[in-house]
Amino acid sequence: MNLITILLQIEKEFVSGQFTIPALPAIAMKVKEAVQDPEMDMEKLAKVVSLDPPFTAFLINIANSPLFRGVATINSIPNALGRIGLESTRNSAMIFAVRSLLRTRDPLCKRLLTIAWNQSRKVAAFSYVIAQHLKTVDPDRALVAGLFHNIGMIPMLVKLAQQKQPEQEIMSQWTQVAKIARNVGVRVLAHWGLEEDLKAVAKGSNEWTQDHDEPMVDLVNLAIWHSFLGKPEFKSLPKLNELSYFRENPMLETDASESLLFVKESREELDKMMHALNG
Repeated sequence: MNLITILLQIEKEFVSGQFTIPALPAIAMKVKEAVQDPEMDMEKLAKVVSLDPPFTAFLINIANSPLFRGVATINSIPNALGRIGLESTRNSAMIFAVRSLLRTRDPLCKRLLTIAWNQSRKVAAFSYVIAQHLKTVDPDRALVAGLFHNIGMIPMLVKLAQQKQPEQEIMSQWTQVAKIARNVGVRVLAHWGLEEDLKAVAKGSNEWTQDHDEPMVDLVNLAIWHSFLGKPEFKSLPKLNELSYFRENPMLETDASESLLFVKESREELDKMMHALNG
């Protein structure tokens, strides 16, 4: 069975509701529910977080990362929660959840998921830095949105690996896989009970000139556009000032040369963000 046939089969399964949606890891669900509890306080949340040692270690690492830039090194959950707060703890749980979905013993699947994860990390880092630069959306939220923009690729790539599709063929059709994965991503995020802005980003990613009601979509697309700088795919992208972002927001950069300068000046910050996401 060739790749195009499998992609059509996946599309059919998706429409009929037969496509398998990965479950949100238990600790991410517990943290999500805890943060939504109006009676939740840091002491109670610390008990929830401590139920999962790997997430505990990840959260402490996040608290000590460039995301929060604390002066003193943190080595306990109460101190970590005190530094990053409830909302960022929930965001960190979502980041941890995505990382958890990447675990596999299948070599092909691992290589494919690593490619998708690295793309997500790069777009997330750009989303955070650009949000800080433009001050149009919350940078922490932009980070999560950027990380989740291609979440549908995870179940898609797992399924393709299970079908024993040649890696070269999958890579050659990556754009087509990513296009179908957008709808899958929306369903994944809805299944997890996540917010409309994240679902809008999953649906609208790489829709460069289309109008979007959710401002986060335009910002993440701006991040995706910047992430392609220097790559062969960049030649097929629209000019920067043609992106839908510019219909609502002015921006200092108006061409690729100024964007390259922005990327160069932000390189250290981008690298630190990508490292923090890798834990």
